[in-house]
Amino acid sequence: MDATSYLRTNGRLDQLVALLLGATAGAFVLVVRARHRRESLVPALGAGALLGGIPALIGATICVWLLSADSAGRFVLMRMIAWAFSTALAAMGLSRFTRTPTTRITLESLALGALGGAIAGAIYSLPGPSELWLPVAMAWTGAAIGVAGTGPLLWCAAVTVHVLPPRDERRTMWSLHERAVERGTSMKLSDAQVACVGDVVYVYPPPGGAVLDGYPLYRAVPLQRDALLAVGRARFRLTLGKRG
Repeated sequence: MDATSYLRTNGRLDQLVALLLGATAGAFVLVVRARHRRESLVPALGAGALLGGIPALIGATICVWLLSADSAGRFVLMRMIAWAFSTALAAMGLSRFTRTPTTRITLESLALGALGGAIAGAIYSLPGPSELWLPVAMAWTGAAIGVAGTGPLLWCAAVTVHVLPPRDERRTMWSLHERAVERGTSMKLSDAQVACVGDVVYVYPPPGGAVLDGYPLYRAVPLQRDALLAVGRARFRLTLGKRG
């Protein structure tokens, strides 16, 4: 096999890896999301695989087709661009499915995904056995898709809701998760509600009241600092956003 054929074969391998990575990361993110919401896992598994895998495959395919790789150096550059593009598209697909993001959040997801994908492509191209570097690159890409797809939404949130397990239940990976409340939106928390009006976050207790940082709560109040909200057996840690 000559050098050109070898590089083309590796380009096709990159397409397959992009598809598998995007599908796996997307499926994992949406299955965890469905598990938290007590929704059916099978549709989430399929939707996550499609939303993560197809954009990643499209990104890798475009780069493989458009960029010629007639030397080892140019092939490494093509691989980094292909992985960057595919990871960025996969992250954007997950971000837009999880919540309709603002332009700022979308751009941050694309930038983080591209950076993570480029680094993964460089890791995969390191000298030595590919059996060593491919798993490392795949793990890095999966983490990059997850962080880029969900991180900016949480970072730009007006308030982040950490859903805690009831006091009499053990903490597990399924019982700890976060939800983002963006500016101009609201979210139901058991029978209570958290709403962001302008730059102010309000906590609305249910008719029977709630407990905010150990004090009874019977009327809507603005959230001045991070606090612990208890509604019946349900508990929520409210963390105010630090970014505008």
